[in-house]
Amino acid sequence: MTEALTIDGYGATIRGDYARGFLPENIKDLGRFSVSMESGSRIRGGVLCSDLNCKEGPFQIDGAIYASGSIDMVNGREASLIGGPVSAGRSILTRMAPYCESPVRIVGDVGAKRISLEGAVVFGNVSGEDVYLKNSIVFGFAHSASKLRLEDSAAFTFLGNEVEIHGKTGVMHALAAAKRKIEKAGDLYLLSLKSNKDSANEIVPIPCHGNDLRRQIVHKEDGTNQELQVFTFFDRIINLNGAQRAMNHMVEEMEAIVFESRKTEPDWTNAQAFEESIRHALFTAGKSPAT
Repeated sequence: MTEALTIDGYGATIRGDYARGFLPENIKDLGRFSVSMESGSRIRGGVLCSDLNCKEGPFQIDGAIYASGSIDMVNGREASLIGGPVSAGRSILTRMAPYCESPVRIVGDVGAKRISLEGAVVFGNVSGEDVYLKNSIVFGFAHSASKLRLEDSAAFTFLGNEVEIHGKTGVMHALAAAKRKIEKAGDLYLLSLKSNKDSANEIVPIPCHGNDLRRQIVHKEDGTNQELQVFTFFDRIINLNGAQRAMNHMVEEMEAIVFESRKTEPDWTNAQAFEESIRHALFTAGKSPAT
């Protein structure tokens, strides 16, 4: 029978089902090992390493990941799962293999200096210096200290120094901001959750207009002022109570999905339905009923 773990120097390869987390036995070896996971492999715990390379999925890591260097994950034809927060000293990258649309689901926050997530669904926040989201959904806050680029993606809300919008991008809160500027090279939408008899939990994309982007002075707790460029729908909301109920409903649905994702054996039914609703709303946004 082939061993699930093979070690060659400071390189470790996981093939198949590894019955525990990957943690070097000696303190001097912490952060030295580079770990590679073959397709179809599983680590039943967390990972502490220098670099992590997950080849074309599916793959599963039941716990948190910390890499002192870089993390590189490639999505496969089936969904992959990371069961805890993901953090790296340098960079975190998820990529889509050719002809694959299945996501990698990350149950927790994602943090690194440079983050590029393609085809990811994050049940938490994403924060880094430079952040790029493509075809991804963040059930939380997308934050960048420098540049934040959103392409055909959705997040609860965002804040960056400079924000670029490409393709069709959605936010689920009626307020988002950039410290310097928001550059719209694509379309930005507010994703509103509407429940009705015909379509339960239908997500409706509301387009951002030119006057929804503006400069605004924010008063900080230390007594100073900061000028931001903000994206807000609040000024053109006529029924504030109805809008607040819709936003609270969205938050409740998201919280329930995130709570379910934290379980030992989560049921992904509602999460998958919600993901599909978001993707469908963005895909059909701006199209007439006849198209």
